Amino acid sequence: KDTTAYTGIGMHRTMAVIEDKAFEKPLVIDIFRVQSEKENQYDLPYYFMGQVMNTDFKYTVPDMLSPLGKAYGYQHLWKTGEGYTAESTAQLNWFSNERFYTLTTLVSADDQLLFTQTGAKDPAFNLRHDQGFMIRKRGQKDALFVSVIESHGHYDPVNEIATNSYSSISDLTLLIDNDSYTLISFSDRTGTRWTLSISNEDASAGTNHSVELKGKTYSWTGPFKLTKND
Repeated sequence: KDTTAYTGIGMHRTMAVIEDKAFEKPLVIDIFRVQSEKENQYDLPYYFMGQVMNTDFKYTVPDMLSPLGKAYGYQHLWKTGEGYTAESTAQLNWFSNERFYTLTTLVSADDQLLFTQTGAKDPAFNLRHDQGFMIRKRGQKDALFVSVIESHGHYDPVNEIATNSYSSISDLTLLIDNDSYTLISFSDRTGTRWTLSISNEDASAGTNHSVELKGKTYSWTGPFKLTKND
């Protein structure tokens, strides 16, 4: 948690590594809550190395590159693409070092999905040229970013065969988010569903928590709980 980086803004980030036999490699769950007393623009970037393979949203690529902004480091980011989606999630799939990776993130129709590259306005060529994917939320007091990152599959350059190149995540849903609790759920292509329950205020190991949602009770002890239901 941090309340000093930006005046009047509180940030709470939770990251979890989940191992399950349903997934080839462990998943990374990233939950980033931001709270403010006034409306702001919130940008959450993910930087990656490799080649973009696929997205499930449409985007456009500019004819001429321009910096994403004029100050605060944005002047060193090329804007290489822009997209939106009417779906509740967006997926980005890329390839690097003979492996595939997929980022699945919760979005709304107003969220701007930006592709960037570091190194803009750098006359000495000191900056690396790394690709980035940025989720931008505008005109909000509070914001919530929820993402799942997967490593999966393999490409055999000798036999030119790719295996398990697409994401196993078929669904990512926000169940509840308030000052006390955040609950998310996600499922794979077989229909198996996981629910991650997090206490936002009390991280004590012995505290009991309970949340009622649509006639179902979620109960756990401690700061978090992961449940799995087939």
